[in-house]
Amino acid sequence: MRAAGVSVAGEPSGKMMYPLVRELAIAGAPHRVPVAVTCRALGLARQPYHRWFACPVTDAELTEAYRANALFDAHRDDPGFGHRFLLDKARTAGEAMAERTARRICRDNGWWSTFGKRRSRGKNAKAGPPRRPAAADLHSRRAEPVVAHGHHRRDRGERTSGHQGAKLVDVARRASVSTGTVSNVLNHPERVAEATREKVEQAIAGLRFVRGGVVPEHAAHWRRNGFATWLFTPAVSGWYPKKAPQEPRPVPLLGEPWPGVPARGRGASDRADACWLPIAKGLTPHGLRHTHRTMMEDLGTEKVLMDGRMGHIDGSVSARYAHVTPRMCRRLMVGLTEEWESALDARMVICPTSPVSVLDELLRVRGGVSPQ
Repeated sequence: MRAAGVSVAGEPSGKMMYPLVRELAIAGAPHRVPVAVTCRALGLARQPYHRWFACPVTDAELTEAYRANALFDAHRDDPGFGHRFLLDKARTAGEAMAERTARRICRDNGWWSTFGKRRSRGKNAKAGPPRRPAAADLHSRRAEPVVAHGHHRRDRGERTSGHQGAKLVDVARRASVSTGTVSNVLNHPERVAEATREKVEQAIAGLRFVRGGVVPEHAAHWRRNGFATWLFTPAVSGWYPKKAPQEPRPVPLLGEPWPGVPARGRGASDRADACWLPIAKGLTPHGLRHTHRTMMEDLGTEKVLMDGRMGHIDGSVSARYAHVTPRMCRRLMVGLTEEWESALDARMVICPTSPVSVLDELLRVRGGVSPQ
């Protein structure tokens, strides 16, 4: 009886059966079967088998294995990273590759980011919940909102009732003023008479109005595409994306409360105290992790202490016998304090003040001026 060849994704047909053909054909086998007979019975061609026998592991396969190891090490250290960040860490480790190659390797091995695990698609995928559930099931199936970057969102498929809580017009009605007056109280309080301003502030406190409509208990959800476009990506890059008619623009920030809140609404750029743009070209939040690790290397910090600060897990035998001591921590704190003070001196050369109150107070103390 003739068996069909075995097809493996990404491999030639029957390639995984080649070791069996070789074992049956060796001289010391209990029942030796010639290669031609085995290939004919399994439906395999002989020429591809002989090419594999001459070189079981090709240079391309070996290169991809090294690349996969580098990507896996990066994924194990930072499970929240997608294939682009994993690619950056693999290149830093010396394994250069194209972005599509990294994406294919991560896809084939299932190394997805913990923040956005990819769903299965196609005819073999498991059926999910209906897109529009029955009205009687809404209350039983509704999930709690997820807190991320100060915003509350719900996963796709969960229905919400839109904007919850007090709106600007509700505050205006409670205070018996126009919405423009409420906006001036929020943005330009010096333009409003004191009696009117107190009346509006009392209405805001009574209605628990929150600018932007973000209420802790009930909030409109962010869909996955909007969450990535308007929250996650700006937090990483410091830029809002292009959306006609506006061009890409930096994220404007209010200095208070620390560490800063994105300014929203009309005239946000005029009300902003700072922005999220990096002070050096190409600098990213993850790049600061590399900087911190390099600084600890320069300070002669022990590896076990560096791994602890970076959040890396070292399962080697040497890591089981190394422990963090108070003397290690003191040496590291002294070195980092010196680096911090030199960074403050460099910042004072650029500008002795800052719109961010915490940094401004540090600069004043460093410059010998008593804080206000």
